[in-house]
Amino acid sequence: DEHFKYFQKLSNTLAQVYPNNKHVLDLKRIVNEQNLALLKRNDAEASLGVGMVAPEIVLPDANGNLVALSSLRGKYVLIDFWAAWCQPCRRANPILREFYHKYRNEGFAIYGISLDRNREQWLQGIKEDQIDWIQVSDLLFWNSPVVDLYNVQAIPYYVLLCPQGRIIDRGMTIAQLEHHLADIFQ
Repeated sequence: DEHFKYFQKLSNTLAQVYPNNKHVLDLKRIVNEQNLALLKRNDAEASLGVGMVAPEIVLPDANGNLVALSSLRGKYVLIDFWAAWCQPCRRANPILREFYHKYRNEGFAIYGISLDRNREQWLQGIKEDQIDWIQVSDLLFWNSPVVDLYNVQAIPYYVLLCPQGRIIDRGMTIAQLEHHLADIFQ
């Protein structure tokens, strides 16, 4: 953000001196696009604070049935943003599977959101990793609206919700998640 301010200042100064220069106009366009993206991210951040109700998500599962995040109210829910092509995600899946099997009968669910774009790869990843919790995807890769809605910058990305659908934590590591779950289900 600090560096971006310099680009804004540079763009504004150059636009005053060289208002019709192609390169200056390109720079101004890029700075404006980045500014809009930054505002969008800041808006998303403001709605994703601890204690805030998580924005609703309704996406199709592997069978094409729409599954709403809110259908899991009453349970602690981990929203897991992942993809079959993401090796760190794939390495985390067995650990998530362990958490899921340990706590699912105590009111814990996982709502997995794949950022895949290839249906076959997504389904193969589910099969190979023996994922038996809810899996949804619109197969839009990073263009999925949920990416902006939850301000996902990298995957795997986790958001933990309380039974009322409020955010307990987000952007945590597996170790932090394990600590939260141990505290919740002690």
